[in-house]
Order: sequence, then structure tokens, then C-alpha cells
Amino acid sequence: MNRHQLLAKLIGLSVPFLNIFRSPPPWPYTLEDLELQSFMWGNKHSTFARRVLFILRFIAFLAKYNILKLEIVRGRYAKPLSSVELVGIVPKSLRDTRKELCINL
Repeated sequence: MNRHQLLAKLIGLSVPFLNIFRSPPPWPYTLEDLELQSFMWGNKHSTFARRVLFILRFIAFLAKYNILKLEIVRGRYAKPLSSVELVGIVPKSLRDTRKELCINL
């Protein structure tokens, strides 16, 4: 066994031990991200890749089914985002933009 193989073996043996002392990284997705993706799905403004990721995250957060379903319904009843000019809404306040796009809270 050469040095590289020995080093790889030692690293492999030490990883489970070191994981005891390191804190796991936080879950990268929040409920707000899922709510936004639900809204976008309902508004028919999401790509295939985003839909696949949404389904995977949805499975991970099945307990939030009711919240996400409400967001999908809210997205269906809002004006289509594909018809919105981003340049025109940037200077407006969020409240005015929501009212204009029929996005109710």
C-alpha cells in the first residue's frame, strides 16, 4: 500500500468520527421558497426543472400540504406573471404591485 492509498484509507476511517463534532449545514430551502414555487406553479410560470425540484421538496415537507395548496390556488387566480413587464413594476411598492396583479394575502 502506497502513501496515497494509506492516506485515503485514514481519511475514510476518520470521517464518521469527525462528523460527531461538526454541525450539519442548515436545510437550504425555507417554507417561503416552497410557497413561491407553489405560487409560480399555480400561475403556470415555472419550468420543468423547477417543477421537479418542487415535487421533491414537497415530498420532504408533506406536513405543509395545506399551505402549499393554498399558494397554488392563489397563483391560479392571480394575473399571469408572463404578461408583466419587470421594468415597469420595480419602482412600485410591493403593496401596489400585489394589488395590480390581484395577489391577495
